[in-house]
Amino acid sequence: MIKEGANPQSQLIIYNWRFSPQQLPTKYTTVSIPQTLHARLEALISGKTGFKSVSDYVTFVLREVVAMHETSQVPEPFTSSDIEVIKARLKALGYL
Repeated sequence: MIKEGANPQSQLIIYNWRFSPQQLPTKYTTVSIPQTLHARLEALISGKTGFKSVSDYVTFVLREVVAMHETSQVPEPFTSSDIEVIKARLKALGYL
């Protein structure tokens, strides 16, 4: 479905493949991507992957990208000085 007022050559609204626009649950939203990109993604996933739709593929990719960014912002659990202190304690206790 093309957004109202949008250039049909440049935008396409992707809906979750299981729902028509009227049935979309509130937990879903729409994302507009260029039709050319949509066509490229369709060709990419057709018959070669387990994805049933471009929407499923885009959801998967976006989840991966967001998870990657979220985990890169998590600080390391121990600094190098923390590790040295732990090693010294383990050595003093006879474990190293």
